[in-house]
Amino acid sequence: MRVLILGGNGFLGSHLVDALLARGDTVDVVGRAPTLFNPDLIQPPHALVKYYQVNFVDTNALKPLLEQADVIYHLVSTMIPATSNQYPVVDIQENLISTVKILEILRYLPPKRFIYFSSGGTVYGTPQHIPIAENHPLDPKSSYGIVKVAIEKYLHMYGELYGVSSVVLRLANPYGPRQMKIGVQGVVATVLMSILQDKPITIWGDGKVIRDYIYIEDVVRLLLLVTDSQAVGTFNVGSGVGHSLLDILATAQQITEKTPQVNYLPSRNFDIPAVVLDVAHVSETFDWRPEISLTQGMSKHWQWLQQIEQR
Repeated sequence: MRVLILGGNGFLGSHLVDALLARGDTVDVVGRAPTLFNPDLIQPPHALVKYYQVNFVDTNALKPLLEQADVIYHLVSTMIPATSNQYPVVDIQENLISTVKILEILRYLPPKRFIYFSSGGTVYGTPQHIPIAENHPLDPKSSYGIVKVAIEKYLHMYGELYGVSSVVLRLANPYGPRQMKIGVQGVVATVLMSILQDKPITIWGDGKVIRDYIYIEDVVRLLLLVTDSQAVGTFNVGSGVGHSLLDILATAQQITEKTPQVNYLPSRNFDIPAVVLDVAHVSETFDWRPEISLTQGMSKHWQWLQQIEQR
């Protein structure tokens, strides 16, 4: 099987590449930078993977890769929720329009399996109930979420009109090794890295915002099942369990045996109080269950960060 991963050299994509190669699939990876995590895959060259330094918006350059792929993973987003409202035009041009251009190419090709990563944390808006099932009304509060929903709608349209087969995965908050930046996205990594480097942690609001966190190994295990399945449709992907930022801080303190330094700032108007995904549909369809608890996952993440820091 030949798999094309758009955005395959980042945190999530690199883990997917590893898993596909381990079972013998041929993988093409598109990204704006060379492979970040596995330089040994290109030096010396790995027989089953090729990296292409291509900008996602250059759909003409992507066309030959789309033509030869059996399965296509779309992991690309040039925006993050916290900053997308500042640049909505760029968000639309780079993410929505570029994706529709890809769909225009796919409609004229033999059938491919197209797997798109949407956002379980932004497409639903403020939930009417917890946990949130896939049929919950969509009411995104950010440009990031609006564009994700628009892409989902186009995928549905291209499926209905042209037979472009797609799977939409509304992903919760993945975390784990290779996520190591301190910033506005990736709460677990930010907390653990800040503790490791003895830096303060910024929390907007009172820390009671609840999110659904899922360990990267659980995500990748599901992705392999999705790759091999013929199932289509929209699926929530999360742990199905909610944890507040205060829970994350407490778990981090327990694991690291260090007290986090926390600076609390006023809450942001786009922060949704609670998002916990109902994962019954994805569990039943793919016979999959998340297995790694928050404490187990954060412990694994912490061990990896310590190893990286010692290099």
